[in-house]
Amino acid sequence: MLHGRRSNSATRKERLGITLKPIEPSSWTEVLAQARSNQLDLLPGIMSTPERQAYLAFTRPYLDFPIVILAHSGGAQPRNLKDLYGLKIAVVENYAPHELLRTHHPDLNLVAMPNVSSALQALATDEVDAVVGDLASSIWSLRQLKLDGLYVSGETPYRYQLAMAVPREQKMLVGILDKVIADMSSSEVSHIQQRWW
Repeated sequence: MLHGRRSNSATRKERLGITLKPIEPSSWTEVLAQARSNQLDLLPGIMSTPERQAYLAFTRPYLDFPIVILAHSGGAQPRNLKDLYGLKIAVVENYAPHELLRTHHPDLNLVAMPNVSSALQALATDEVDAVVGDLASSIWSLRQLKLDGLYVSGETPYRYQLAMAVPREQKMLVGILDKVIADMSSSEVSHIQQRWW
């Protein structure tokens, strides 16, 4: 699966010597369901989590971003995970921050949203008190949506480490993909990172 702006695959495809057919599923939950049922051969932008390791094999991460807390001016100003208790927190359903918070902080009041845009819009309209997400997609979506009054109010101890993944039955491909990642120049990595900002 090649997913939206996260896919900078032309150079990687040439290095791998294979043909990839991009698909656009309707939601991240659908992506994970297709990955579980071996309908996808490659996920070029995904974070390894314990849940996902049950059915996917991961490369080493090639990008790393903090997982942050976003707030709305005039509302709660949570600076850390402790400040989130008692608040209504939007997360993108089944994104890595959702999995991490659901597993490690089950008492948080999490509101699963279908995508980053809907989570940010819920914050902008005070339907929720905060959003927890990775810095890159949060900032990218904020710029696209042009929402006023939303800002990064704090950080979590978690990092969003973007890697590639293949079905566990094809884990021999991880070594090949890791070589492609290792061979990427710093300018190629910077180019991928700039697509997020």
